[in-house]
Amino acid sequence: MILDALNRHNKGLAFEASVATCFPGSEVPAWFSHKAFGAALEPELPRHWRESGFVGIALCAVVSFQDHKIQNNKLQVKCKCEFNNVKTSSSNFNCHVGGFSEAGDEQRTIESTHVFIGYINWLNINKFQEKDGDNGCVPTKASIKFRVTDDSEEDANCDVLKCSFNLVYESRSWEASLRTED
Repeated sequence: MILDALNRHNKGLAFEASVATCFPGSEVPAWFSHKAFGAALEPELPRHWRESGFVGIALCAVVSFQDHKIQNNKLQVKCKCEFNNVKTSSSNFNCHVGGFSEAGDEQRTIESTHVFIGYINWLNINKFQEKDGDNGCVPTKASIKFRVTDDSEEDANCDVLKCSFNLVYESRSWEASLRTED
């Protein structure tokens, strides 16, 4: 896994999800605020969204495998994020939302639709934006595009049916629970 991450890093800037999961299903979880059908969405971002406890972004893709056959292969759900501001040029980054691999010579068929969820820490993204000439301007719009690739980095024969994006903020609920135990 570390070797895979280094290889992807050497081919260009791509973040690994800090937390990622995959499970059979066909619905985007209700807590995601920006949702779209298909593989792309362009949410408007609220003013001052990077202030007051912002810690990262959560990404989700619902992928249909349509009887996809897998053997000695791995599938990756990838995302290209671009943040735009009217006054400045855009900055973008790529990230790996999640995936799975199948080892061995036995061919298997994936029959169900799966939900992939990944969380990207803002510190990693912010480092890149500083290098990209962010100029301190807060982007007002995001463009997010998902795709599924195989071992050869080519697009796999899988469809992204739905996608979503959510800004993640630190929770203050743990502070309240600590105080009540005193």
